[in-house]
Amino acid sequence: MKTKKSTYHALFPPQPQWLGNAQGCPPFDVLNSMLYDAVAAQPSNSDKAQIIGKLMLIGRTYSASVERRKTRGNIKDERQALEVIIEASEAIAESRCAAMLASIGMSDRLTSDRLPEVVAIHLELCRALAKANNRENSSLASKYLHFHRPEFFPIVDSYVREGWSWVMDELGQTYRGWRVFGKVDRYGDWCTRILDLRKLIENGHEGTVSLRQIDNYLLSIMSLDGQGGWGLPRLPG
Repeated sequence: MKTKKSTYHALFPPQPQWLGNAQGCPPFDVLNSMLYDAVAAQPSNSDKAQIIGKLMLIGRTYSASVERRKTRGNIKDERQALEVIIEASEAIAESRCAAMLASIGMSDRLTSDRLPEVVAIHLELCRALAKANNRENSSLASKYLHFHRPEFFPIVDSYVREGWSWVMDELGQTYRGWRVFGKVDRYGDWCTRILDLRKLIENGHEGTVSLRQIDNYLLSIMSLDGQGGWGLPRLPG
């Protein structure tokens, strides 16, 4: 049995305030709406200036900055942060990301039969980013792609993976492998489990649930202890 800090709450079904709305849980939904609007206004993934702006806005807001990099062996990386961001933007512009994203409609909803697409684009972006920082970049790629196609790319990071494992534990379902679902080659596994969780929630919920609401839910239960141990503020309610 996993140990949960939020033992004084039943984690499923989600409380309405945990699902928040299509932009997030108040008061953070305002910040997210600003990011969605910024990406919608600068949608290009071939224009390097636009890519730089989005990498900085999304990466720094979501604690997944591309300028965090690994050294290659004993060779010290002397580049400044902006140089890394510029190199990442150049790699994205030269990649197939723009063309691949163009095949996905703005309101397209992720389904199991389209998982190969989401995995392929995520991998393409991760490879482009790695040319600049020598990292996996799975979390940053998922967040960057999510703001371009909010209903198609689930966000993955250590917080939501942990929250998901808590829910599965409470439901008596397996959460084996949850620590590595954030890896580049396991993003498809993460997407599958998010689709399963969405279906489970929608079975007892009036109307559809967005990928953002799934993220809201998992972050909300992670913030329940309110002690700051997870780096998350305690949400209202």
